[in-house]
Amino acid sequence: MATHPILQAAEKLRNDLLREERTSAVRMVNAYGNIYRDIKAEIDRILALYAQEPTPGRHAMVARLRQLQRHIARELEGFAKIADNELDIATQRAIAKALQDSRLLTQLSLPGLALDREIMSHWVNLNPDVVLTAIGFLGEESPLRTTWTQQFGAAVASGVADKMISGITMGWGPARIARDARRQFGVGLSWAMTHTRTAQLWAYREANRLSYAANPHIVTGWYWYSAMDNRTCLACLSMHGTWHPSTETLDDHYNGRCCAVPATVTYRELGYDVDEEPLDLGNSREWFDAQDEAVQRQMMGNAKYEAWRAGAIRWQDLATKHTDPVYGEMTVEASLKGILGERAQEFYGRKANA
Repeated sequence: MATHPILQAAEKLRNDLLREERTSAVRMVNAYGNIYRDIKAEIDRILALYAQEPTPGRHAMVARLRQLQRHIARELEGFAKIADNELDIATQRAIAKALQDSRLLTQLSLPGLALDREIMSHWVNLNPDVVLTAIGFLGEESPLRTTWTQQFGAAVASGVADKMISGITMGWGPARIARDARRQFGVGLSWAMTHTRTAQLWAYREANRLSYAANPHIVTGWYWYSAMDNRTCLACLSMHGTWHPSTETLDDHYNGRCCAVPATVTYRELGYDVDEEPLDLGNSREWFDAQDEAVQRQMMGNAKYEAWRAGAIRWQDLATKHTDPVYGEMTVEASLKGILGERAQEFYGRKANA
């Protein structure tokens, strides 16, 4: 558990943000569920006919399914507007919150003396609307927006119809086809929630960073701060505690929970003869080493754990870069093959043979 006031605040602010995201997620789940109830009734009618006469009626069934596909696409056009509105609300709130939080975190990172008030009186506050414009992935023509408006509904509708046509062609039972259709329809909700959550978190971190960058007389950069628990990916663990300039984005992966803790000027750099307690973010490598084998194996996966235990991979190998069409460069966990190439094969199945 973090003990320094700035780390306690960073964790609280992150949890506050995630609670807000869950509220948005509930609204989207309810809207999507309402659409599915309507679609399910139509799916059930088609499968009831299929159950009565599975072979001769297949061609007619395919025609009915293509009608269903068009119906789903139309319904999801309406959902896309709801989700786009949720995206706007979530990111605007995240930006406003980040601009407040960045000042709070910076003040907490100072020693807590009377001088802090004088230092923070020179803080430059950014206009949330300017920050919103500066964050490129939120623009009307960005890949995220065009995916909502041009691809989302059609892609989900096509996936559901294709799954059902495939099941009918293969002669599967109605229950199995209905299950697959429901699963495929759920992919759309999962995609929507992932992108809304990621946009909210990314907007928060970027607004945070831009606020730090606007105050170089106080903030010298930021530290990568992960949740450091068994749900934290290995990339984020390996990045934990690293220092970065304020010009550099905290490019966490989709659904990433990491945040940027400000690194501030010292009192001595400002000309005051004052000792400061160093900020201890915790050592993620030591934290991982202290976990038992079951936790380490669960976090790494068997093959990567075996390679780690054999000394074939290093801590710094665990993070790599991926270019995303929406956000650009993202830090993601490196695959074992990405680290070791063809040599990765020797570690697959090793536990089973032990």
